[in-house]
Amino acid sequence: MKKKSSPQVYAQAALKAAVASWENALEALYEKFQKDDDFRIRISDPSVAIAEKLELVRKAVPNIPAEALNFVGVLMQNGDLNMLSGILDELDKLSEVEVQPVLAEITTAVPLSEDEKKAIQEKIRKEFGGNLVFRFEVDPDILGGLIVRVGDKFIDSSIAGRLRELRQALGVTE
Repeated sequence: MKKKSSPQVYAQAALKAAVASWENALEALYEKFQKDDDFRIRISDPSVAIAEKLELVRKAVPNIPAEALNFVGVLMQNGDLNMLSGILDELDKLSEVEVQPVLAEITTAVPLSEDEKKAIQEKIRKEFGGNLVFRFEVDPDILGGLIVRVGDKFIDSSIAGRLRELRQALGVTE
C-alpha cells in the first residue's frame, strides 16, 4: 500500500508541536518565577516597565516563542501573571482533548478475522494518526486486496482497481 499523508495528520502534528513549544516555555517561566525570588519580585513590581519585564523573561526563557512572549506581556498588562499555573493546567487538559474522530473505511473482498482487522488498524493509525473510527465492509467485486478511505484520502490496492488501471494504461475499453 502506497503511503499517503492527510492534511489532518499534518495539522494535528503542527498543533501538538505549537502547543508543546508554548507549554515548555511557559513551564520554564513558571519554574523560574517559583524558584527565583529576585526574578519574581522584579517581574511583579508595578514600577518596572512591561518592556523591561519582557526582556527579563526573554533572558530567563531564551527559547520562548515570540507569540508566547506577547501572551506573557498581556498577562502582565492585565495583572494576571499569577494565573500562569492555572493556564498551564488548562493547556495540559486541552492538549489531551482529541479532535473529532475521522472515519476510516476499509473494504475487502472477504470478511476479515479480528486479528487481521487489528493489524490493518495498527498500520493505518501509523500512517494517518490515532484518532480514527474504523468501519469494515465486504465487497466481493474488488476480487482481492483492499480499499482504504480515510478522510479525503483514497487508496485502492484492490485487484479490481489494478486491473482497471492496467486496462486504462493499455487503452482497452470495457
